[in-house]
Amino acid sequence: MKKKLFGLTKSQLQEIVKGLGLPSFTVSQITNWLYKNHITSIDEMTNLSKKAR
Repeated sequence: MKKKLFGLTKSQLQEIVKGLGLPSFTVSQITNWLYKNHITSIDEMTNLSKKAR
């Protein structure tokens, strides 16, 4: 099931990342894409692995 990431807190994103078994630095990558680069699609997060996307 897909979840909307925009608007989630850092701790909420950490729980999702942890649950997916991804490295903890993935949270920083996601927050940078969402709140600094203002992307609209997870496919635009090119520094994330395909598994993470």
